Amino acid sequence: MESSDSAASQYAQLLSTARASREAPPTATSNGYTFVYLPRSRRMDRKEIRSRFRLLDIDTSRILDITLPARGVVGVLLHVDFQSEFVSLLKACKINTLSSFDPLDPAHIVDPKFDDMTGAQRIQLAKAIQQDRCIRSLEYLREYLVPSVAQYYVQQGWISPTIASSTIRTRLPRPTKRSKTSTATAAAAFLMESGFQPKPDEVMEEFHENAFDSDSEDSDDDIEEPAKDADTTQ
Repeated sequence: MESSDSAASQYAQLLSTARASREAPPTATSNGYTFVYLPRSRRMDRKEIRSRFRLLDIDTSRILDITLPARGVVGVLLHVDFQSEFVSLLKACKINTLSSFDPLDPAHIVDPKFDDMTGAQRIQLAKAIQQDRCIRSLEYLREYLVPSVAQYYVQQGWISPTIASSTIRTRLPRPTKRSKTSTATAAAAFLMESGFQPKPDEVMEEFHENAFDSDSEDSDDDIEEPAKDADTTQ
């Protein structure tokens, strides 16, 4: 009887360990995150971008989020432990990163309807857009990542501790499908206060995170094709 109970206990323990291994994130040696920015030459949605990464033999399960912070730019959120490998794989395929890209640079605001803004207003708008982008990211990240990534965003000065705490508390229990009609609330509020009154369905249309998330005409790929001698097997 004791042998049977022992076997049952061992089985339960193995089952629990297997379940935990499926749910737990990959083992990491540090707790930091980083964004790697890449150039792109045409519009692509996240699904297509991930598909291109797989062609480059990149483990997309280690890509935490993909953002589109400016025209012609892709932002990839990674754990710092994966950064070196990710960049090396890109370089092997002749893809250079944008090491000096700053998502807060008001130069990314190129819509003519904001041409009359002062320099100070453009800086504030760029900050508001980045804040909205970070909040949307936290809404769709895997749940166990939300607290630590929120802390990273706070450390970067992209969101406040208050916003981070509020977003974590109100986070949905499961990630939902990313909507193409999400409203950039901070940016919209700033524009209203500044006297700009865009239509509700076009608030931050050009600059919110989903602005370029649409299938586009067949043109040159924004993730450069790997060199002919590069290994593209999956």
